[in-house]
Amino acid sequence: MYERFTDRARKVMQLANQEAQHFNHEYIGTEHVLLGVAKEGSGVAANVLKNLGIDFHKIRREVEKVAQSGPKPVTMGKLPQTPRVKKVIEHAIEEARNLNQEYVGTEHLLFGLVREKEGLAAQILLNFGVTFAAIWDETTKLLGQRETSVEGTYQCGEDLSRTPALDSFGHDLTALALDGKLTHLVGREKEIDQVLLVMSCWTRRNPLLVGETGVGKRALVEGLAQRAVENKWPEALRDKRIVAVNLAHVALQTVERGKFEEALNGMFTEIRQAGNVVLFLDDFSSWVHANSTLGGVQLITLLNSVLGAGLAQCIASTTPGAYRSHGAEESLLGCHFQPVFVNPPSMEQALEILRARRAPCETYHRVRIADDALEAAIELSTQDAAHGVLPGKAFQLVDQAGAFVRLAHASPPPETKALERQLEQLNREKENAVAGMDFPKAAELRDKGERLKKQLQALVQDWEKSLASSLGVVDRTTVGEVAAKMAGR
Repeated sequence: MYERFTDRARKVMQLANQEAQHFNHEYIGTEHVLLGVAKEGSGVAANVLKNLGIDFHKIRREVEKVAQSGPKPVTMGKLPQTPRVKKVIEHAIEEARNLNQEYVGTEHLLFGLVREKEGLAAQILLNFGVTFAAIWDETTKLLGQRETSVEGTYQCGEDLSRTPALDSFGHDLTALALDGKLTHLVGREKEIDQVLLVMSCWTRRNPLLVGETGVGKRALVEGLAQRAVENKWPEALRDKRIVAVNLAHVALQTVERGKFEEALNGMFTEIRQAGNVVLFLDDFSSWVHANSTLGGVQLITLLNSVLGAGLAQCIASTTPGAYRSHGAEESLLGCHFQPVFVNPPSMEQALEILRARRAPCETYHRVRIADDALEAAIELSTQDAAHGVLPGKAFQLVDQAGAFVRLAHASPPPETKALERQLEQLNREKENAVAGMDFPKAAELRDKGERLKKQLQALVQDWEKSLASSLGVVDRTTVGEVAAKMAGR
């Protein structure tokens, strides 16, 4: 159902599930979706509500007035949706379809909530004096767009950048850097300076990063994004945003519907109109040649049009083998790109890079990574360069070692499986009792299920506390064992 939803729209539905649990409701209603829209906070719909003087806390208070909380906590997990919520989603998909848009964003969900007039969300908005027309006017004003028909269709996007298709298929590295979600780049000052020099040129101002797999080409681009938000870019590059697009991901999302070329056209139309996009295409050269029948030629044509007209800049990356074999300097894009060669770091530099990436890896795996584990990973990586180079190969070893230790410590108690099976059986019996109109038995089974849920929750909480107090340790020996295991020895 959610395959066409943007990340923010999916987050709205997750938050709606949480809000339903907050009210101890055994369903997701339109009021919960409205709370999710407001709580998400940064999408178009949330900003529309803010501009209309409505925030999450006001909506929460209004919901508390008209919807009573349930008597008991509900089962953790995904709750069923009411028929009205399913209708809201149908309305949202219909809005997107009418606009020939590939995605369903938070703004479409908001219009769906208003269109489902019998829903509690629509009544709450009406209590605030908010009408369909008011939301529509504020949406078009917010996005700087105009009405396209008297029936109320509109041009809108998921992000205030006004590049909805690009945002749907790409990741805004500049925004991630601004939110502090990128790992700090260690070293690479020489390569950064070369890239900025190329980007500041009048012609051929698009860098082509040439380096082996694992050398850190994407990390270098993320370092550029960090410089951008720190105002360390040249004056000619100010106010640019770097958006990374994974072409394979775009192909997977669109090939079944045969709309890869349509997605490309949509993205590049937005890139032309925005005028401030730096597009990052990873593994560009090999992908284009391997997929010449799947939009590769179209991609080259579109790139030539925007790069030749100076409407955008592009940072592409490829491997030395692909660069040599595909004759990059003789291709159609040769007149637009300049190569920047990215070599593996020294062992000392690689160790500093691993240290910078250690903390998030420890947090993810809930382990402690010793210094000698990092050193061992680097030593083992330099012994075999057939499957990647520093620092990527070494970090992969550390990541695998963290996963190995986590799996060894993270098996839940066997009692949890038994309780889960009992709960499933009780739920089936309860459903049969309800279907047979035996409501006293259904109530008895429900109460018994609630007691089992509390037992299960207490068991899981005790287990999670034990995990937090006894973190596993990744050391030199662990890395060696994992390296041997992955090599089949």
